[in-house]
Amino acid sequence: MDKIYIYCDESRHIMNCPNKYMVLGSIWFHASNKEKIKMQFNNLLVKYQYTSEIKWTILSDRRLEFYKELVDLFSKLPLFFRAIVVDKTKIDLKMYHSNNAELSHTKFIYLLLKELVNDENEEYIILLDYKDRDTNKRLHELRKFLSMQCMPSSRIKQLQEVASHENIFIQLADLFIGAIGYDMNQINTSRAKMEFCSYLKDTFNIDSFRRTTPKQEIKFNLFNI
Repeated sequence: MDKIYIYCDESRHIMNCPNKYMVLGSIWFHASNKEKIKMQFNNLLVKYQYTSEIKWTILSDRRLEFYKELVDLFSKLPLFFRAIVVDKTKIDLKMYHSNNAELSHTKFIYLLLKELVNDENEEYIILLDYKDRDTNKRLHELRKFLSMQCMPSSRIKQLQEVASHENIFIQLADLFIGAIGYDMNQINTSRAKMEFCSYLKDTFNIDSFRRTTPKQEIKFNLFNI
């Protein structure tokens, strides 16, 4: 039985921030491919002598070619991305989420994951970007949702938060969801970021991040809520 690693992050999720859309995303792959994938990314980091954390917020002209090459490498490896885009104006915290923004975030993470943890022949290691919130409660609620709706708890071998600066897959998720959120919210303040968004769409033949991709499209999968 193989294991599947799933790394998750979220962007523009603060309810009172001015951005209309928030994005939650995951990078996932089979454990049997992990070392090969890490080696390829490490080689790219060495090529560019890059020692900083990969983050959407610091994408600039100076980093653009390196970030584009990250997209190229992702496209060639047995590595997959899924994201959900949420229109925050449609979230009714009082009616559906017990007036609790954190509970709503956990439910959206569940929606992100539920299409990925549905194979009873697999085991899952789920790693979330660390947030300065009530970690234990957040993870308990998420495990409860997944166990009730998708997968026996025994199949979820690990569910925890990790620091993004220590994990390139969380960083890659941050980069992709940052681009999607930037494009969806029509921020358009950086030439480099706008060019990267176009490059990401062109690489995966996506006309618009506003369109949900077919369910069977697993390389770069988008779901709009």
